Amino acid sequence: MIRTREEYLKALKAMRPNIYKFGELIEDVTAHPATRKAVEAHARGFDAANTEAEKEIFTTTSSFTGKPIMRHTSMMTSLEEIMANSRLKRTMYRKTGTCTGGFCVGWNAMNVMWAVTSEMDQEYGTDYQERLKQWILHAQETGILVAGALTDAKGDRSLKPSEQPNPDSSLHIVEYREDGVVISGCKAMICGVAASEEIFLLPGSGYKDVDKDYALACVVPRDINGLTIIECRHASDGRDLEEGSFDAPETGVTQAYLLFDRCFVPRDRVFMAGEAKYSGKVITYFTANYRACIGACVAGQGDVMIGAGETDSMRVIARLTERIRRETPGIRIHVVSGDTQDLTDRLERGLFDFALLFGATDPKKFVRLPLHLRDRWGVLMRKDSPLSQREAICPADHWDKPLILSRQIGIQDGFLRWIQRPLEELQVAATYNLAFNASLMAEEGLGYVL
Repeated sequence: MIRTREEYLKALKAMRPNIYKFGELIEDVTAHPATRKAVEAHARGFDAANTEAEKEIFTTTSSFTGKPIMRHTSMMTSLEEIMANSRLKRTMYRKTGTCTGGFCVGWNAMNVMWAVTSEMDQEYGTDYQERLKQWILHAQETGILVAGALTDAKGDRSLKPSEQPNPDSSLHIVEYREDGVVISGCKAMICGVAASEEIFLLPGSGYKDVDKDYALACVVPRDINGLTIIECRHASDGRDLEEGSFDAPETGVTQAYLLFDRCFVPRDRVFMAGEAKYSGKVITYFTANYRACIGACVAGQGDVMIGAGETDSMRVIARLTERIRRETPGIRIHVVSGDTQDLTDRLERGLFDFALLFGATDPKKFVRLPLHLRDRWGVLMRKDSPLSQREAICPADHWDKPLILSRQIGIQDGFLRWIQRPLEELQVAATYNLAFNASLMAEEGLGYVL
């Protein structure tokens, strides 16, 4: 369904009031000065979906039904669709100058849970993914806005959720039933809830079995019975509450505390219920997917996380990042050096935006872009070493020498072909992952660094 502004506003007006600010119950989020700016910001997305100029950005075709749908209810099944997510976010930011959470986190959450539910179903024989599919079809048919909620209040960070004096410091399951679950607890600083119709709830961390009740993923109506929403204060509250204030924008953002008190969630809206083993995967997948898109809406600022091996090819990245910084000074570049083993592990866990790697990578996990640049292998040794007087060094020169090898040597066929000996026949004195420490070992006479 390609939804209109009018349909969106009508749906919000029909919802049960459960949002408070300054101790006041907000009867109509579309009209109250504390929430109407956030609603207006989201409404502009529906306006754009119904224009020839921008409908391609805000709408797409369902991968399930082949029908036209709002893009924020779609499945991201390719890099092009992730880029389309970024394009939508950037366009919304330009239209509103603010965050529009209803077009963002819920969309990401349902895509992440599509992957996680598949893995859980394979291991446990559950039907989580089919339940999720049916809910996604509902979202696509109605074009609803869905906020997403991960962050819990947490309480004492030194204690596990189950050890907290107040167990409701984090959202958790208090009762498992045949027809669903009953949940209680607090989600904190959740964006765009006032402008959304449903909330996609995800675990706030990776949990062990002792905290399995906190491993919860489900979708609830924003006005579900038992949920009280407290809007946070902003520095601009005074201006927002003044009618006709010349220095107040037309659009805005909301963050809220979500207080759940024994809310019943039907079985068909529950996509994780106690499977603690997979709660960490939700966080990992969410971080990777979210980081790929979120830089587009927080325009002109943010952090780019880069993993890099020690290679002269880093000059290419350095030149590009210098140009980015020159054009967008708010961007900060963070480079973490390491070897391929370190970097691929962190990249898989979503800790890098991209990494500069040597050798082959798993095409099932990563998309690879060859740089077509070369590094030259060399030998690092003391000046008084016998080999230092040679004009050239051949593989046989190393067969009887103590060697200090990169710990990646065993997985680099190029080196093993060059030295013409299996690794177990070489005199490996030490291994390293970064060259500086290896140079110190060579300087102290431990061996030859390759």
